[in-house]
Amino acid sequence: MLRTPRPASNDRRKRYFKIENPLIVAYRFDGDEIATRVYPDAAATPQFYGCLIARLVREVTEVMDVTEDVIWEAIEEERNNPTIVYFKPN
Repeated sequence: MLRTPRPASNDRRKRYFKIENPLIVAYRFDGDEIATRVYPDAAATPQFYGCLIARLVREVTEVMDVTEDVIWEAIEEERNNPTIVYFKPN
């Protein structure tokens, strides 16, 4: 399961946790720039990452309270016409 641990309270010190074996990390910095990093796992296959991306879509639909179709349509639009500025760290 890929759920993010939820803090017991609003105490900021409890919101941070160590990511031991990341697979995909994405974050926003400097306004609109997005950094992404994929950490290949020795046992991972393209199908594994496809399943991981599908799981991320489901997580987003839950958070945004929209259907999967809304997110998949946005993915297809971005895939066909990239608009997001992103930065791939070294």
